[in-house]
Amino acid sequence: MNLKSKKFGGVVLAAALLGSIGCQPADPAKARQEKAASIHKAAAQVALEKADFVTAMEAAQLAANYNPNDPSLQDFILYVRLTAAVKNPQSIQAQLAPALSYQATYMLSQDSQHAEIYHSALGYVGLMSKSPAQACTSFQSAMESNSQFAPLYPGYIQCLVQQEDP
Repeated sequence: MNLKSKKFGGVVLAAALLGSIGCQPADPAKARQEKAASIHKAAAQVALEKADFVTAMEAAQLAANYNPNDPSLQDFILYVRLTAAVKNPQSIQAQLAPALSYQATYMLSQDSQHAEIYHSALGYVGLMSKSPAQACTSFQSAMESNSQFAPLYPGYIQCLVQQEDP
C-alpha cells in the first residue's frame, strides 16, 4: 500500500467518524419541537404542584405530542396521571382501575424515584376493587418508599378500616 492510499483511507475514516458522531447541521424544526416539549413539561409540573390536574394532564400530553420520539415524555404522562389519581382518589373511575393498575406497575419498573406515587395508586385501585389486603400491602410499600408522602395515608387508613369490617 502506498502513501497516497493510506492518506486517502485516513481521510475517508475521519469523514465517517465525523458523520457518525453527529457533526451534521442542527435541525431547526427539531430544536423548536424539543423547546416546545420542554415548555409544556415545565407547565405540567407547575400545574401538578398546584393540584390543577386537568391542566397538568393536558400540558404533559402536549409535551409528548411535540416530541413523540422521547419515551421519557410518554412515561411523564403516566407519572402525571398516576399522581393526579393518588392526590384525588375520588377521581378514579371504576372502569379505569385496571388501566391505572397496569400503568402503576409499569412505572414502578421505570421510575423508582417516585415509587410512593405508584404504590399508592395501586393501593387506591385495590380499595376500588374491594381488595383491602392488597391495598394495605401497596400503601405499606408506599410508606417504605417515602413516609412523608401524605396522600397515601387516607387510603391506608381506609384499607385498615375495611379489613376490620366483616
